[in-house]
Amino acid sequence: ALLCALLYPLRNALLYEQALTQALKDPLTGVKNRASMDAYLKQQITVTERHKNPLSVIMFDVDLFKSINDSFGHVAGDVVLRAVADVIVNCTRDSDVVSRYGGEEFVVILTNTEGDGAVYLAERVRVAVAALKLDGMANHGSVTISGGVAEFHQGDTPTDLLCRADKMLYGAKAKGRNRVQGASD
Repeated sequence: ALLCALLYPLRNALLYEQALTQALKDPLTGVKNRASMDAYLKQQITVTERHKNPLSVIMFDVDLFKSINDSFGHVAGDVVLRAVADVIVNCTRDSDVVSRYGGEEFVVILTNTEGDGAVYLAERVRVAVAALKLDGMANHGSVTISGGVAEFHQGDTPTDLLCRADKMLYGAKAKGRNRVQGASD
């Protein structure tokens, strides 16, 4: 009876922890989801303002993703999203947070990183994604991404920082896609 009295609360605690972890992850890619990213970015801005450390954000978007879905189907699109997420995770530090922001958009939050360092990392990720070889997509050419980088400025809100990264991302796309743009570009 004592064993049962201990076993069920322990099992419930483990199930609760598992449910909480799943609620903060994107089920397709395994990276953090938008809600988790929003909370983390807000927390990191507070820490950054207090300690005056640098903070940067990269926003990535898979180029011409609709054409991938239209040409190869949504299952292939899912494969692309998982592969891109894996590349981003493998190129970043353990302290960096990778999140799925929207359909084919990803955000990387880089603590203790200035804008130039974030641009360097974004370029490394861009090159690694372009080198991907995905089965069944040989006729499509390579999968590419565009990236926009924004560095935190005192007084920024999470929305300010994300909007600047988004603006840089759309600037990269306007210049031809498969490129990274930061504030100094």
